[in-house]
Amino acid sequence: MGLERVTNVSDFEDVVADLLQRTQTLEETARRLGDFSENLRDLSHGVQRCEDKLASHDALGGAARDPKMLDRVKVTTIF
Repeated sequence: MGLERVTNVSDFEDVVADLLQRTQTLEETARRLGDFSENLRDLSHGVQRCEDKLASHDALGGAARDPKMLDRVKVTTIF
């Protein structure tokens, strides 16, 4: 009976160790997902700013073809 108890404790410790490892993996994955989400949000905001600037430029009509204006758009859309 004593050997059975040690085996059960050993099995329990193995399960606890496995759960700890899985928990750490899930926490790391959640952290990485949060980082990715933040980077995606930043990229989305940058793209939106570029779209807004291009829409403003397009709204100028014929003046939008002025080389100075085109240079301004080139400079402002790089992020």
